[in-house]
Amino acid sequence: MVSGPGALNFLGVGSGIDFQGLLDSIIKFESRSLNRIQKEIDKLGLQRDAFNDINGRLDTLRDRMAPLITGTAADSAFGKISATSSDALTLTATAASTASPGTYDVRVQRLALAHQAIATQGATVASFTAQITGSDLNPNIDPSTTLLKSLHRRDNGLNVATANVGTIVVDDSRLGAGTTIDLAAAGITENSTWSSLLTAVNTALTADGSNASAAMNAAGTGILITDTGAGPENLTISDSVGTLGAGLGINGVFPNAVPITVNGGDLNPELQGNTPLSVLRGGAGPGAIASGVVLRSGTSLKTLSFSGATTVQNLLDPFTNSGYSVNGALNAAKNGIAVTATIANRSVAIDENSGTTALDLGIIGEDRVLRVKTSADAAFTRVFLNGGFDGNNANLSQADVRDSVNAAFGSTGKVSGSLVNGRLIFASKETGLTGALQFQDDLLGAGTLEQLGVLTTDPLTNNVISAAYAGDQTKGGTMVAAVDASFSVNGLALTRSKNTGITDVISGVTMNLLKVSTSTGPVFPTDFAPTTLTVTPDRATTKTEIKKFVDQFNSAVDFIRDQTKSKNEKISAGVLYGDNAAEALKTGLVSRVSGRVNDPALVFKSLFDVVDKYGKAVFKLDKDNLLVLDETALDNVLADKGGDLEKLFAYDSNGDAVKDKGLLFDLDTYLKAEAKPDGLLDKRAASIKEVITQRNERLTRETDRLDAREASLKSQFTSAEMALNRLKSTQTSLSSQLSRVR
Repeated sequence: MVSGPGALNFLGVGSGIDFQGLLDSIIKFESRSLNRIQKEIDKLGLQRDAFNDINGRLDTLRDRMAPLITGTAADSAFGKISATSSDALTLTATAASTASPGTYDVRVQRLALAHQAIATQGATVASFTAQITGSDLNPNIDPSTTLLKSLHRRDNGLNVATANVGTIVVDDSRLGAGTTIDLAAAGITENSTWSSLLTAVNTALTADGSNASAAMNAAGTGILITDTGAGPENLTISDSVGTLGAGLGINGVFPNAVPITVNGGDLNPELQGNTPLSVLRGGAGPGAIASGVVLRSGTSLKTLSFSGATTVQNLLDPFTNSGYSVNGALNAAKNGIAVTATIANRSVAIDENSGTTALDLGIIGEDRVLRVKTSADAAFTRVFLNGGFDGNNANLSQADVRDSVNAAFGSTGKVSGSLVNGRLIFASKETGLTGALQFQDDLLGAGTLEQLGVLTTDPLTNNVISAAYAGDQTKGGTMVAAVDASFSVNGLALTRSKNTGITDVISGVTMNLLKVSTSTGPVFPTDFAPTTLTVTPDRATTKTEIKKFVDQFNSAVDFIRDQTKSKNEKISAGVLYGDNAAEALKTGLVSRVSGRVNDPALVFKSLFDVVDKYGKAVFKLDKDNLLVLDETALDNVLADKGGDLEKLFAYDSNGDAVKDKGLLFDLDTYLKAEAKPDGLLDKRAASIKEVITQRNERLTRETDRLDAREASLKSQFTSAEMALNRLKSTQTSLSSQLSRVR
């Protein structure tokens, strides 16, 4: 509206008439309709909130009834089974709905123990440097890069050295004394390439008119001399100075033939950094190396790529440059790759990265890696050692081994390492024989675990756990042996690998063995005290669920009653007073709870038929239609006729294993229908929402009308004020003129 608190008004200032007061009185009078509409909206909002509350209470009521009417034994309040131990310090148990009631005599002879192995007091591990030595990559000769000094006959290992490079005589007796090839004079040394050698030999033979020539043999591994001349003469090759001919495997007298061929055999060239990968593996190339490998150094790992590699050096550099403290180089025989740790006391391993790269390069493997598992595990877990866990790489301490084990197994693994009084302890996290520890040391005869005394020292085995601790507790080996739990049920002796969660002894019952039974002698089970395990229907849970239903029913009915109450001299009417939907809900709830199930097969046909053996009623309705529960009578009925009470609530009427009738089943069906999209609650909520919308629209229209009305009145009063002011001015002027006339 135009006027209001804080508005600046001048009506009546000139005329002396209180036009503003008159305007405010008129607007206040005509604003009564706004107040009435707003009160209607507020009341509708309270009604909406009340129905929302009712809807929530009825949803909760359905939830409370669910365990009493469900057809699933596991979820039914009547299907619960309890397991009670006479000695909860020795045995506890729980029971599923599938358990059969009964009484069991349980005696515990021994609890299952987890295997533990300990290191010898003060034992140390000799420092080591891990290395993976790759296998022979069997390279062929590359004419442009293979140096003579890298050649050595595979049959006798004869190497080519500077002193061996001298003069070779090739004589087929057709050229007199034959051709003398002075390789030293031709500049051939041990650092000359294979191509240079062949060129020097062929240059000399051609210049002398020889029918012989030199080339690479078909295998790409050595020299082939071919003499194409005709005649009866043999071919003789010998060393005049030095032993190069012998080193090349071509010396000798070779019978006449056309042609005469001399194959020097495999010269087994060494690898060089610039050796092309194409000559590896007998000229087949490096294989499938695109996938790369996984390098493990200590407890760290990294995937290495050989993408774009063309030479052997391209295979070595990724290891050296990995940042993981390893060096890539040629192995001692210079026919393969060696990967060596540059920091002592760290395991090294090379694994595949989904392909076959490591295998094709001959470097798949590991050095100084432990293997640990339990008896139940299908495979060992690798333990990568890291001497730097304690900040000192100079040695592999027992603490380092502990941390390496825990890094391998993680917090959820089956094996853990610990340090007690400075001694390493391996512990299985699983009890019983299936949790027994098994080891494979990283070396035969002098491995890490053998040095620590956990395993026996034996050059032929690396997996026998020491038994020395049993006789001398400063020694290492088994500290706690893995044993199964031993117990009896009704006299039947049993063993299990665990103490808790035992589900395969008594059907439907989970047993937990907590301590050994007291005994009066060694004979089991006779001398051991029994613990009685009683499996019975869980009436306490059934009773609790019935109480929840009663409490929630009363909550819903009492709330609806309070919201629909009528006004009297002491109380005001409820916000849903006179609301037919709310009254219908209240009536529907009470009538269905107090109704009857007309089935002659039922022992109880209504709640008020449920009486105990002493004639006391379990359920009653008070004056406010609230249920009153007699808990003592309920206990008696559950003990004697719990099944009959269950059928009253819900039962299967046609044998199809689906509950389809019963007092609470009918109540649930009613509530489900009322809460569905086109049910009573939904319709009433939609109706209230529509009316609130209409009232808000009407409030807007009425506000707009009053604003226009106020503006119009103010305009009229302003005009009147101005007219009065003009009249007053005229009057003053006339009075002044008359006074002058006098």
